[in-house]
Amino acid sequence: MDIKIVHHIRKIKNILFSSKIFPNDTDKFLNELKVLEVDKLNVFQRSYCAYKIRDRYTDIRKEVRFIKLIVYNCLFVSLWAKLVLFKRRIERNSKKMVYYKISNNENILPNNYADSKYLETIEMGEGFYLDNEAKRILIKCMKYSKCNFAYLFEVLFSISNYAYIINTYAPQEIITTYESSSVSPILTYYCNKNGIKHTNCMHGEKILLHCNVLGFFDKMIVWDEFYKELFIKLKYQSKSFEIYNPWIVNNLPFPRNSIDFTFYLNHESKINIEKIKKYVKILLKRGIKVKVRPHPSQFFEIKKMQCFNADILEDSKEISILQSIANTKFAVSRYSTVLFQAYMYGKEIIIDDLTDAESYEQLKKLDYIMVYKEHKLLSKIIKGNEK
Repeated sequence: MDIKIVHHIRKIKNILFSSKIFPNDTDKFLNELKVLEVDKLNVFQRSYCAYKIRDRYTDIRKEVRFIKLIVYNCLFVSLWAKLVLFKRRIERNSKKMVYYKISNNENILPNNYADSKYLETIEMGEGFYLDNEAKRILIKCMKYSKCNFAYLFEVLFSISNYAYIINTYAPQEIITTYESSSVSPILTYYCNKNGIKHTNCMHGEKILLHCNVLGFFDKMIVWDEFYKELFIKLKYQSKSFEIYNPWIVNNLPFPRNSIDFTFYLNHESKINIEKIKKYVKILLKRGIKVKVRPHPSQFFEIKKMQCFNADILEDSKEISILQSIANTKFAVSRYSTVLFQAYMYGKEIIIDDLTDAESYEQLKKLDYIMVYKEHKLLSKIIKGNEK
């Protein structure tokens, strides 16, 4: 199945190319973003410029960049060969709207989409195809990128997914959560060439980051007016913005447990896990009920480390995020969508400024929404200055 290709690609990216979330030079990035004249860029230049900015400010070693170049060259050739040599037959099944599902986050689509009988949901990698227009676009991308195959693989992967959707379902609108892709201007251009509206629905936390710049959609659905202004700062282009907060529309389930503090972890280093372990011990000694919810991709790694007792670890496969929020009084994290969700549900918020103090200072520079909302700091709670 084509979805297996996506699984393998994501695995390669996680192993080889995972990097720090913040730009390697925050001030330089923000200054470059501020003076960037995007009105002078066409969609191909916009897309490649977004890719170059992401690449320039991503903090990975030179040898890893070299490996990336080789791997992506191979991936491009392999996918191109698959599309050209083994061209699939397309069976038409017209649908008014298609949701190209990338994120596993639930309940993020507005009800007018989610409840519509005209909506078809397609998983990323469900099908690959190339029509003549997609081929012409790819050739133009080769020209503008001077055959940068790391970039071209991203274009080929994305546009062949969209070509499959367009040629199979002939939709009037494609809804997605692709705001972090540098290829979004190309995809919107391709959709518009086929008379299709391209809509993006925000699916996760956003700050001023190098990996979220210069996007282009016909419509962007965001959770708060704050995010609209944030995307404008990131030089996104959209014909319209719509505010839809899914965490107000969808109610929390009934609490099944009574927890004081739940730590919602990002993908953490071993050093950070040891620090969090220390904070949990301090809170437990005070008689505070604590849960630790690792990032789903790291749950078994942390479980294997035996840093936390089994009754403290919370498995996302067993307890949904909304149930977890319902169960807890305080939500604790450095930087997570969960803090915004929990805040919207009336929970108390604690920003972890201890585990990585530098990250907290960066978040203040990069317009993290929760810095501007009412919150407590973990440092003060651990010191006993706040309860």
